[in-house]
Parts: sequence; structure tokens; C-alpha cells
Amino acid sequence: MRLALYQPDIAGNVGTLMRLAACMDVGLDLIEPMGFPFGDRAMARAAMDYGVAASIRRHADFDAFVASVPGRIVLLTTRGATPLPDMTFQPGDTLLLGSEGAGVPAEVHHRADARVRIPMRAGMRSLNVAVSGAIVLAEALRQTNGWPPTDPSSRDRISERRQQHASIAPGGFHASKDTSSDRNRTLLDPQSHSVPLPTHRLKEFASLTAGELARIRDLTEAPVRLPRHAIIRREGEPAQALWLLSEGWAASSMLLSDGERQILKLHLPGDMLGSTALCVTGAPDTLTALTPVTVHRIPTQAFGALFMSNPRFAACMFLSAQRERVALMDQLATVGRMSALQRLGALLLDLSDRLAAVAGAASESFDLPVTQEQIGDYLGLTGVHVNRMIRQLEVDGIILRDRNRITIPDRQRLRSLAGVQDRRLAHDPDWLKAVAPDV
Repeated sequence: MRLALYQPDIAGNVGTLMRLAACMDVGLDLIEPMGFPFGDRAMARAAMDYGVAASIRRHADFDAFVASVPGRIVLLTTRGATPLPDMTFQPGDTLLLGSEGAGVPAEVHHRADARVRIPMRAGMRSLNVAVSGAIVLAEALRQTNGWPPTDPSSRDRISERRQQHASIAPGGFHASKDTSSDRNRTLLDPQSHSVPLPTHRLKEFASLTAGELARIRDLTEAPVRLPRHAIIRREGEPAQALWLLSEGWAASSMLLSDGERQILKLHLPGDMLGSTALCVTGAPDTLTALTPVTVHRIPTQAFGALFMSNPRFAACMFLSAQRERVALMDQLATVGRMSALQRLGALLLDLSDRLAAVAGAASESFDLPVTQEQIGDYLGLTGVHVNRMIRQLEVDGIILRDRNRITIPDRQRLRSLAGVQDRRLAHDPDWLKAVAPDV
């Protein structure tokens, strides 16, 4: 368990949280820039001599911080989706607090795995950031049985941290910490065969020729690997490129006026990301990596040129857009008219079908590497409600679960429960056969 502060403004609050981190034996992450010099007198007064016992990591920016987080990022916010009493914490969580003056930007909301709010009396705006951190940390430690040890051996850790603290130059970053955010992007060899370009979505409606597939491959730039939580494209940005997802899971989401996040689409390998921005002046959604991903960037001008030169490709992309429209219609009907159990069942069937297309063969089991909070943001439910519905499906024997591994032993039973139609794609429709292939 760790605490993290996003660009803090008040030195005294940082000092208080340093003292809290030392006493509770949790780490503390400070995300630069801060509104005061590290080592400020007010910070030192609040931390007292506990500061040297705290395990502190400083990060040059938010990207550097994200790259260092192995578990979930849980954002504490007055606009959080999950009330604190309903939140289920995990031992590896990092509790992220916003700056006192501005909170956190929309991008941070998108990249958080969960967002939590502390219930307060009506009419009250907010708590002090250090008080908020203490309240949520106490509940997280209670749930995870993470209270600090009280045996004398814990003094050895404090002594070790004091020695580490002495090795850090005043106001400097720890020598072992790489604060360059450039490492978050890994450019791969464009000729590399270790990251094949998935084309199953491109061939859903027509059997493309080798020449047509080669032209599509020529569109893409060298594949790029991005870490979990990375922003592929931000809401409001102009359409300059599309991305073909070849590895990992990504999400399309938007922030609502009250600060809530709505996930609109869970993207899997083979999906074309970013096409929604082609028809508006600013992207309507943010694309975020839910797991480590590999993407192939396609400049919009190159994409448009292929449309003009290859009518069959243009027709296939048109049909793919219609498929997404049908999926959105199904999702709207599911969220608007069906129960929480039916929504979850429909999602599991959809993911199972799409992952089978990625693998090229049907399977009754698949990995689900997203959090229950992210599922809730997609289905319009709280993470707690999602947890209850998963348990209900398990109790009823409709699904089997082994950690993140989901097995659907009887697909027809789950389909009957979810009440969704079995959509079959129209491959090689007659009207498309009239368009000559590009050899």
C-alpha cells in the first residue's frame, strides 16, 4: 500500500503525510512539480523527525509515476464513483491525492483504476488533503490487514531508510529513479515478426487479397509499446492518426460534467482505435491502455489515400463502422433496459466472442485483465455491484472463475440469461462482390 500526492501546493500537508506514511509503514510518492522547494521549513515542521523514516519516491511527472506503479491507482476525489464504505481495497493499491488548489486534470481521472469519495455532510465542499489521505488509508489498511508491525525489528527498517535519506541530495531525486517519461514508449523494429499486425477485423466482411493486405500494412508506422494507464489519445485533440491495436486491452472513455467516467468501449487486439474523431473537430473520447499495449499508428492522410485508391477497403471499413453501430445499439438497450446481472452476462459473452476471433478459435475460457471498477464504468454500475453480480453468476454455476480467468461452461444458458441476440456477420455480401479486388 502506498500514498501519492499529485503536484501538491502546501508544504505542511506533505509533511503531515510524510509523518503518516512513516507511522503506518507505507510508501509515499510525490509527483512533481510541487508548489514549493522540497525541504521547505513548513514541510519539515509538519514531518518533524518522522520524515527520515518515511519511504519517499519523487517523480518528474505523472507518466514517470505511472510507470512505477505495479498495482491499481485509486484516486481520492469529491467526484468519485464509489463511496468509501463500498470500496474494496487491495494490498498493492496506491492511494492518489490531488493538489489542494486544482485537484487532478481529466487525464488523471481517465487513467485511474478506481475513484473513491468520502461521504460528507451535505453542503460541505471537501476535507483537508492530509485528513482525507488518513481516513482512506486507515480503511484500506483495515480491509487488507496491513497495519504496521509493532515488533522491535521494524526499527531496523527505519534505520535503513534514514541511511537512504542521507544519500539523497537536498531537493534531488533518488539516484536509482529514472524520471524520464520517454521510457514509457518503446519503439519496436517495424520489420519485427514478434508483433504481427492483426487483420481479422479487416477481413470480417470480405476476403482481402494479399496485395490489399500488403497496402494496409504499408500504412502503419513502426509498432509502439505503451505501459498500462498510458494515454494513447486525449479527448478534444484533433484527428491526426488512427491506431491499430495489436496487443493488450484499451478503453475509449469520456468524462461527464459531474466528473464521472463513462467507458464507451473495451478494445481488443485487431480493433481500429480513434476513428470516431474523424467526423468532429476534437476527439470525443480518450483512449487509455488498460494493460500494456502495442499499437500501430496510421496517419489520417495515409488512411484517406487508401480509401480513395481501394474501394473494397473503404467498403469494409464502412461495414466495420456499421458493426460498431449495431454493438452500440445493443449496449444502449442492455444498459437502458436490462438488469445488472444481464448487463454483466452480455459483456462476458461479447468479450468471449471477440477474443475467440482474436485467437482464431472458440474457447470457453478467457482472461479478464480489467478491474471491477472499470467494468462498472462500462456497464453503469458500481464496482461493488459488479462484484456481487460476478459472485451471483458463480453461485448459480453460470460461470467459473479462477482469479482473472473466466470460464463459461454453458454458453446457451448465459445467453438466455443475458437476453442478447446472436449476431452473425454478413461475409462477402452480394453487393460487395461487384467491387473488383485490388491485386
